[in-house]
This record gives sequence, structure tokens and C-alpha cells, in this order.
Amino acid sequence: MTLHIPNEVEELARLVAIKTGKTLDAVVKEAVEARAKALGVTIARRRPFDEAKVRAIIERVTALPTLDTRSDDEILGYNEHWAWD
Repeated sequence: MTLHIPNEVEELARLVAIKTGKTLDAVVKEAVEARAKALGVTIARRRPFDEAKVRAIIERVTALPTLDTRSDDEILGYNEHWAWD
């Protein structure tokens, strides 16, 4: 996502970044987070990707019995009469 900000705001953010030794992105993020917190805005944090949990889910799903042995084409109804319009 691209964010367009006025030149004077960007320059101010750059000066803060230089003074603090942080990146421009970090300075802007910290400022927005501080304002959000002051306003009582809840900041949702993403949970880190847990590969072990994903693998466990895959294993459980793979172990499930096959309830329908038809092919994908049979389920979708594709056959020799199927035509794309």
C-alpha cells in the first residue's frame, strides 16, 4: 500500500529519523501507534506463523477418510458434452 503525505510531513519525519537513528518507516509507525493508543484504538497484532500447527492440521485432514471417490470432473459435472461458451 502506498501512502502519500505532504512534503513538510515527510521532511519532519526524516528529521526525527535522523535524530533517533531509526528508519523513516519506524518513526511513522511509532507516531501512528502512539496516537492510536492515546485515542484508545485497539491495535491488533498478528500472531506469528506456526509451521508446526499448520503441519498438524494437514496431517489431521490427510488422515480423514475419503467420503466421495468420484473424480473432480465427475463432481463438477464435466464430461464429453461440456463446452465453454
